Amino acid sequence: KKINNPIKCAVIGWVDDKFVRVDESVQKLASLGVNVYFFTSKESFNSTIKNINLDKFKLNNIHYVGYLENDEDLKKYLSDFLIGICPHDAKNPKISKNYRKYCSSMRIINYIENYLTIFLSKKTFFQKLILRKYNSNFYDIDILKSLKSIEEIKKILYFKEIRHDNSIFNKKKLSENLIKFF
Repeated sequence: KKINNPIKCAVIGWVDDKFVRVDESVQKLASLGVNVYFFTSKESFNSTIKNINLDKFKLNNIHYVGYLENDEDLKKYLSDFLIGICPHDAKNPKISKNYRKYCSSMRIINYIENYLTIFLSKKTFFQKLILRKYNSNFYDIDILKSLKSIEEIKKILYFKEIRHDNSIFNKKKLSENLIKFF
């Protein structure tokens, strides 16, 4: 992976207008020159781009790929990507607070496996727990608002050695967290 190449960002999974959105993040990244690729349904892609003030420059930086057949194809495709977005930047998401706090998209593992710098909501506590356990590079999605150039993005992109910490799958620890959740 080379930071000098065009920077590519992945949006994997599902997004929509009400529950999980990425339109502000995608607009910001595209305006800075980051190429954003959607590994989503066509409906999710269209839902996002209809909310973006599209000028020709931004539109040229937003691409639809669709779902890939298997994780191996996705891993090959993501080999030169540097950024992943977890969609949760809706102002008033209709997803419950408990879901945001205790649940996680398995797509986070796709980002981790490919050493992507991940931008996610400060409200997604469980995803951050997983990211910390794997020693991943991640930031609050709101940091994107303060970035003014592609050079500022490049400064925060770095690769950490991923460690596989199985403590998040420790039965005793999971039991204690489940009891707290209930």
